Amino acid sequence: MQKTFKAIIFDFNGTLFFDSDKHDAAFDRFTLEQCGRHITPEEMHGFYGQTNATIIPAILKDRELTTEEIAAFGDYKEALYRELCLEDTENLHLVSGAPELLDWICASRIPHTIASSSELANMAFFFETFGLDRWFDLDATVFDNHTFPGKPSPDIYRLAAEKLGVTPEACIVVEDGLSGIQSAHAAGIGHIIAIAAPERHDYFMEVPGVDAVISNYHEFDRSLLERPVKE
Repeated sequence: MQKTFKAIIFDFNGTLFFDSDKHDAAFDRFTLEQCGRHITPEEMHGFYGQTNATIIPAILKDRELTTEEIAAFGDYKEALYRELCLEDTENLHLVSGAPELLDWICASRIPHTIASSSELANMAFFFETFGLDRWFDLDATVFDNHTFPGKPSPDIYRLAAEKLGVTPEACIVVEDGLSGIQSAHAAGIGHIIAIAAPERHDYFMEVPGVDAVISNYHEFDRSLLERPVKE
């Protein structure tokens, strides 16, 4: 008999909104301005899912930065990112199938939230741009507020499960990044789904902790979730 789960936690960037190219472009511009070079794809892939508090010092590794300087550089990079998102109106939408799945989750009263490495300014931007308050409570989301270690530490997913009132083992997590998958796995999440382009499915199925891989939310198996309210 298939095991079912009581709650679901979504990463956001690259998971509900395909925006990796915008983050890549913003970090590349930042690196070019500050270091006079382009960021490499290998560097960028290593940064996915991590916070600016980790990424900025890694890019500017030859400088002694204060906490305030790191925060200011991070704010600047995120402002660049938001500009790039707004410029690309054609792709400024949630991943295919996500609105329909979220409607069903809400109608079924399944506990759900977002656990993201984004900071509050970006989360507020996402809520306004995508109308996320239709499905989520901003106060119930977990984002980078500088009070806990970022991914791949397990803290973010343990906090998200706690906010939902369930154990990590009772949760599904949907993630797109290696550090996020490692975070969910270390947190003891019961079922981890990676979301990726079809050509990346084989890669993600080899990542420890991954139970399934999807390309969009039309492929999500709703029978994995327990429904307090039946359709």
